[in-house]
Amino acid sequence: MEGTVSSFLPGKGYGFIQGDDGRSYFLHGADVLDGAAKITDGQRLSFDASATPKGYRARRVRLADASGHATFQVPTQVLHSRDPQVRGWETVEATLWTVIGSSRQSPDDARADMLAKARRLGANGVVLVQYFKTRGSEPGTGKGTHYFTIHHHRGQVVMLGRRSATGTMTTDQMQGLANRAAQLKRELEQATARSRKSAGMAAAIVVLISLAAAAGLQNFPGLIGVVFGLVLAAILYNTIATDHDGWLVRP
Repeated sequence: MEGTVSSFLPGKGYGFIQGDDGRSYFLHGADVLDGAAKITDGQRLSFDASATPKGYRARRVRLADASGHATFQVPTQVLHSRDPQVRGWETVEATLWTVIGSSRQSPDDARADMLAKARRLGANGVVLVQYFKTRGSEPGTGKGTHYFTIHHHRGQVVMLGRRSATGTMTTDQMQGLANRAAQLKRELEQATARSRKSAGMAAAIVVLISLAAAAGLQNFPGLIGVVFGLVLAAILYNTIATDHDGWLVRP
């Protein structure tokens, strides 16, 4: 017998199946051979029909669409979890690619940045999420250096889905996340290399100009000019050079 899950309460572990014969069958998680964690509303199941004093019951319940032709409902936003799985969702494609979100404002902003970067990859889930922080610095308004906290969240991107007869995505359509991440990483690494090359050329020009100017001076003034040029070159390099790919970490 086959039917469609009309309702299922994961917390209680039971629900009902609307059988193709028109009858309603009681469904208990203990009777699901593939594990009750995969049961969702609207899902197609196959089962052995049985009659009990209290009504009809489904036994030896199996996923009717457990083949590669399964269709999935997908989340409307990027979900996240500290655990390896997002509760209530099946991981259709797991990857070892890590995205890192960062913000000087707050941990929430860093998390939002992480989710936005996952969305850029086409992922709809991030698992094994961790929070950490680092310290940044910048020249102060007066003398000295200003230090500040940078908040970060990182996690591994995945594709999530719920098997459903009314799902709009197939297994094949939900594959390719790891390949997309690898392609984007290559493109971002090239952008980083171009940025550093441009920054290096600009810094080199400043150093050459300072050396040329210092050549016309003697002793201490010339030395001051060289030091100033080196400092200016370093500032210029750090300003122009951009790390485009650091947020996307290879496995």
